[in-house]
Amino acid sequence: MMRAKTYIGAALVLALVLFIFRAKPALGQEPSVAIKKSDRCPVCGMFVYKYPKWVALAVFGDGEYFFYDGAKDLFKHYFNVQKFSPGKNPEGIREIFVTDYYEVKLIEAKSAYYVIDSNVLGPMGHELLPFKDRESAQEFLEDHKGRSILRFDEVTPEVIASLDRRTEKPVPSVTLTDFNGKNVQLSELIGGRVALLHFWDIKCPHCNTDALVSIDGLYQRYRDKGFVTVAIQETRPEKGDAGIRKYDGVTYPMLIDASGKTARRFGVIAMPTTLLVDEKGVVRKTIEGDSGIDALEKLLTKLLK
Repeated sequence: MMRAKTYIGAALVLALVLFIFRAKPALGQEPSVAIKKSDRCPVCGMFVYKYPKWVALAVFGDGEYFFYDGAKDLFKHYFNVQKFSPGKNPEGIREIFVTDYYEVKLIEAKSAYYVIDSNVLGPMGHELLPFKDRESAQEFLEDHKGRSILRFDEVTPEVIASLDRRTEKPVPSVTLTDFNGKNVQLSELIGGRVALLHFWDIKCPHCNTDALVSIDGLYQRYRDKGFVTVAIQETRPEKGDAGIRKYDGVTYPMLIDASGKTARRFGVIAMPTTLLVDEKGVVRKTIEGDSGIDALEKLLTKLLK
């Protein structure tokens, strides 16, 4: 049975800041390791605390530890420790953890079951989705069109490379409509350009219409460099809808996807979700909730160079 789409808000992000992950950096000790706002993934450089459903953790024997924004980046570090943490080696890794996708709890990476090639994307695109048992992994695989379930030792550099290649794909050719009912081809609108896609809905209790205006400021600053911004929602707004007046400050396209097909094609399962897509169609950053949108600007400037 497919688990229902959830609406999430900034509270989920805040919860991670307060949540403590238990690890054992040294024998005989059980100090807690807490994610700080300053902790970055050593592979991609993104702030990890913003992605509670994707957190992974590696603890070295000397007590040093690294957080990651997904199992894929954890494996990239594991396979090439010298590249991402000079002076260390794989044998020095004491413990490895990944987050069970359903329970959002850390589990031992070497005992986890990983679903690959599903239609759910992580912050860095196609991911390995970890689960504590095969039953949960099989349920997810069937619900989200996964290809296979792997154990830790079955994950190879070739598997990781294949996930990165799968992430590089054209913008899906889907037809949306604007508020006047006119058809718009998404691929024609953003194909070949850096784009921000903001998935939200007027009926979503956690979707803040102020975010639409905040995103517009980003769009105005970089539109002359070819930056495209699109807001996509499933419900056509009516004049009496609360917050409809906020649309007056938005200058980028706002489109309707009544079937939810576009969200599914991009692996979006919660609202609000914002994706930053590069010119190759690769999702370079995913933000669930309205918090953290301002942090997109640094990555955006790099993509536009």
